[in-house]
Amino acid sequence: MHKRTRTNFTVFRITILSLLLFNSCYIELFAWCNIGFAHPEQDTTPYYQEVSELIALSDSLALLSPMKALEYGVKAIYLAEQAPIDTNNLVKALNQGGVAAFYAGYIGEATNYFTREMGLLDLNKPSEQLANIYNNLGGVYQYGKNEMDSAILYNKRAIEVIQKLAQTDTSKTYYLHLSHAYSNVGTIYLDHNDYSNAEYHFDLCLQLPLDTSVYQRGLIISQLGLARVYLNTNHKERAFQIIEASEQYCQKWRDLTLIPAVDYIKGQWHEQAGNTANAIQYYQKALHQVKTENTHTSINEIARALSELYQKEGQEEEALRYLQMALSAEEKIDKQRSSQDLTKMEIHLQLKKWKKEIEQEVQNKQKQYLWLITFIGSLALFSTTLLLLGQKQKRRSRLLYLESQIQQEQMSLEKEKLLQSVEEIEQQLAVQLIERMARNELIEATIQKLLQLYRMPKLSSRSPLQELANSLRDVQDYSIWEEFELLYSKSHSDFFQNLNSIEGLTSNDRRLCILLHMNMTSKEISALTGQSVKAVEVARTRLRKKLGLTNTNVGLTEFLAKL
Repeated sequence: MHKRTRTNFTVFRITILSLLLFNSCYIELFAWCNIGFAHPEQDTTPYYQEVSELIALSDSLALLSPMKALEYGVKAIYLAEQAPIDTNNLVKALNQGGVAAFYAGYIGEATNYFTREMGLLDLNKPSEQLANIYNNLGGVYQYGKNEMDSAILYNKRAIEVIQKLAQTDTSKTYYLHLSHAYSNVGTIYLDHNDYSNAEYHFDLCLQLPLDTSVYQRGLIISQLGLARVYLNTNHKERAFQIIEASEQYCQKWRDLTLIPAVDYIKGQWHEQAGNTANAIQYYQKALHQVKTENTHTSINEIARALSELYQKEGQEEEALRYLQMALSAEEKIDKQRSSQDLTKMEIHLQLKKWKKEIEQEVQNKQKQYLWLITFIGSLALFSTTLLLLGQKQKRRSRLLYLESQIQQEQMSLEKEKLLQSVEEIEQQLAVQLIERMARNELIEATIQKLLQLYRMPKLSSRSPLQELANSLRDVQDYSIWEEFELLYSKSHSDFFQNLNSIEGLTSNDRRLCILLHMNMTSKEISALTGQSVKAVEVARTRLRKKLGLTNTNVGLTEFLAKL
């Protein structure tokens, strides 16, 4: 019988190993997607964690290193695609990939990612994600493709979505999004010299009930855009008022990126007003700020404006100097574009390389999978026997588990009984200690009365009284209170720890605190200690003062109970 059991157990072990092998191959099959895409400094982790990390890396590098941000964004998309059920991560990855591609100048990929992201959302259900996609696509068509109609279309769709959201939620957040959308549309019309529509959308932004106690970039952009509209339509007074208001907001919110734009528009205003000196001053101020930020596009525009002004003033050398500065900026812009084009080609080749690696990895895994299926199929003949053995082993394991549970419960009950008996012993010891304390108090009181008799002048013999008092003192146990305090501290360790942290308490104060913590009344304390009730009340008043409770409504017992 024993030999047969060992044989069955061996067969069962073979079955378990086969199942584990099958399971491990499945795990390897689905885990291969992570190979080669994880961050080079990390171990392979579940895809959803890596997607979040890659999105965060891409977001942090979007402005500092756009091409590196694009690399992380693309990898996040590839990882998120391995779990098509979890569309939320894929939506986030596509959004970040599109933003990174836009900043890197990879407009085609940015449009592709944003369009794919839009396809994963319900277009009939307004959401912040949908509004964000429309805004992003508007930016792509405005700055990347220079397609005015498409840019306006997507920005207006964003406005419609935000307006629907604002109907159900009147929070200032939606007004902030609306201000950005209105300013974007106004800027598009302004860049195409459609001043009427530009003014209309800038006014819509300025009419929103925005919270000006917090930063509102859309408000400043709309003010600057409206100032440009007024300058181009010869409304100088309105333009000046708007420029002054935008400058105040820039200083209030410390927006250093828009201050050069304010100074540049101020220079344009003074140039139109014929104040050449003031115009040059503001142009130079704006130029100094954009040179610090190394913004070549702005340097080119402002330097050309200065060159033209100096040309009008007949200052040929200064005009030539600023013209050379503008040409140098244009050259740097061209170099950047050429560098971006080369980098785009490298990224495109890298994308192809990743795709080939994926295809090759898929083929290898498919071959391994087919071999695995063949191997597992050879074990199908033993399936019925192995199933019965597995059920038998499962029942046995269940019985062992139940036995262990019963043993644990028995041990738990025995532990509870021991703890209960310990608590009862501690209570009994506490009662005994209190009784011994009361006995000591009674002996002390008797000694004091004997001493009073001893001091009486008419007493004939004092030695018997002295001997009796000394005998009673010998009977007293002066370690009673220390033993009681030690015992009580074991069951109330937190109370004693907090009590010891209070400075200025005498041993009598501590003793009174412990008796009050035991919910003893003044009368009970008086009976225990041999003091009068009035003396106990006086001691309680002094204790309240030491604990800082004199001018409060907190009871002494209540305070000690919470200690």
